Amino acid sequence: GTTNNSFFANVNTGTGTDPAGTVAPGQPGCSNGTFAAPWQTLIRARKCVVAGDTVYGLNGLQQITTDGNNAALNLALAAAGTAGNEIALLAYPGATVQIGVSCPTAAGDPTLPAPCDTARPVYGITSFRPYWIFGGLTIQGRAIAINGNANRNRYIGDNFSCPYGNGAAACV
Repeated sequence: GTTNNSFFANVNTGTGTDPAGTVAPGQPGCSNGTFAAPWQTLIRARKCVVAGDTVYGLNGLQQITTDGNNAALNLALAAAGTAGNEIALLAYPGATVQIGVSCPTAAGDPTLPAPCDTARPVYGITSFRPYWIFGGLTIQGRAIAINGNANRNRYIGDNFSCPYGNGAAACV
C-alpha cells in the first residue's frame, strides 16, 4: 500500500492504490473494506493490510475470541509496516473498539460471567510486527494487554486494562 489519509475514498485495500479500510461488526463475509461494506472482523483486516494501510474500526466492534498465540489479535500473522509506511489500526472518531477481554486468570471457573471462559484469549494483542500504530482502542487482557515485541510501534490514546497483570510486564 501507499500512505493515504483519505478515509472516504473508493477503497481497494492491499493493492497499493488506496489503502484505507474499515471494519464493522455484523457485516457478512470479506468485502473490499470500504465504509459502506466493511470487513467483518479485525482478523480479516489483519489478513488484508500491507505497509502504508490504515484500518478504521467502527463503533461496537469487538475482537474477543482467540486469533492465535492465545491472543485476541495475533499480529505474528500480519504484515509489517515500514519506516514512513506504518500500518495503522484506529478507532473511527467517536467509535468504541475493543480488543481482548479483562477476565480472571482462572479460566474455566464456572462462577465466571460470560464472556470469561476458556475460549477467551489471555492477551489482547501479541507477537507484534514493527511499525504499527494503534489509536483510540480499548485493549484488554486477563494478565497482559500487549504481549510481545512492540519495537517501533506507537500507541495513541488507547485504553489498556489487565486487572490480573503482575510482574515486570504487568499490563504492557
